[in-house]
Formats: sequence, structure tokens, C-alpha cells
Amino acid sequence: LGYFRTGGGGNSAQAFGPYMKAAHLGYAALILGGRRIGRYSESQTRQGLNIIATAMAQRYGGQVDMHPFIAILPRLTLCEAGAENQFVEIWHNYLRQHDFLS
Repeated sequence: LGYFRTGGGGNSAQAFGPYMKAAHLGYAALILGGRRIGRYSESQTRQGLNIIATAMAQRYGGQVDMHPFIAILPRLTLCEAGAENQFVEIWHNYLRQHDFLS
């Protein structure tokens, strides 16, 4: 997550830049990955995702590029069928759009 936070040019100070947004979203990705490998229970997963969902809505509710994430995170918290795959898809698209992935 430090990569997203610091990036190449003091991105921590640019709260609405793609690096900081990716850093916030990285926590959701880490939580999901932790659950997949058995490090987090369903309860821990829901609790962590709820924290991220709330923070994203508060910090980035007015940012159009974050609307898909703000919509999907509560669905992840509820363990809605298909929500995780949708999150991964929009997460990868966001990372590609900002050249975080090759």
C-alpha cells in the first residue's frame, strides 16, 4: 500500500488523486485476499469491509470515479453473491486505467 500512498511525487498530500484512492481501495483488496487464504473469518471480513465502505463513502462520495466502488463495497459487506468478482473487475480496471498494472 505504500506504493500507492507515496507513488512518485508525494501523493499522500493529494487526497483525491488516483494513488490515494488506490491506497484506500487496496485495503478492501487485502481483506478479500486475507479471507481467501483463511486469515480472516467472515465476521472479520465483514467488519473490515464495512470500515472501508464507510470511509470511501465519506471521503470520496463526491468523486465520480469512486461511485462504482462506493456501490459495491456495501454489497461485499453483505457477502452478496457475485459482489466479490465485480469488485475485482472494477478494481483491476481502475488500476489499469491509471497504469498501476501493465
